[in-house]
Amino acid sequence: MENDFKKLTISNKNLKMQNKIINTFLIFLFGVILGIFSKWLDNLSIDDSVWWQHILGMLNLHNVFSLFGIWMFIAITISVFSKTPKRASINVLCFFLGMTVSYHLYTILFCDFNPMKYMMIWYGFTLISPLLAYVCWYAKGKKQSINDNK
Repeated sequence: MENDFKKLTISNKNLKMQNKIINTFLIFLFGVILGIFSKWLDNLSIDDSVWWQHILGMLNLHNVFSLFGIWMFIAITISVFSKTPKRASINVLCFFLGMTVSYHLYTILFCDFNPMKYMMIWYGFTLISPLLAYVCWYAKGKKQSINDNK
């Protein structure tokens, strides 16, 4: 049992520091893009005569990105597919930092509005997200193949 736990926590030594930085930056950038896209959808008034707006209206993306669950799903996915629990914590923190800061800045700069009370909820969640990502990484467990039982 202890040996299985050690195998689970061994970091991937082959992943270079440069790759780690690039991966984390791309996750941060993904958060920035989704934060801007989400706020843009909040402010978009759908005109059914414009084909791409009609498609956006049919997909109902505004409501999808307004749900807390989609952000949890993305964060859990980032966490589970990270190589180590430490990387999961860093990646999820960077994702939420990118998402919340870009959403807040877009609101201030382009909407001339500062929803500070609302954003404090998201900033608070961003602060605790590394701990939750760490736990989620361990929750995935160790996959066992058929050959392991022989």
